[in-house]
Amino acid sequence: MLDKQLTGRDFVADDLSIADFAIYPWCARYEFQEIDPERYPNVRDYMKRMEHIEFVQRGMQVP
Repeated sequence: MLDKQLTGRDFVADDLSIADFAIYPWCARYEFQEIDPERYPNVRDYMKRMEHIEFVQRGMQVP
């Protein structure tokens, strides 16, 4: 579902929003969920965009 939502978009709601901050941590736990992001190219690219944002990197360090 997320892969479809991201078709033609950089972020879930077109522009970076609170929705991305809620969804990205879930995506980042793909190994725990036994999901291969390579099967979902839009999600894979989305994750790469999100992980390069400095404040997202800082937020992911919070336990």
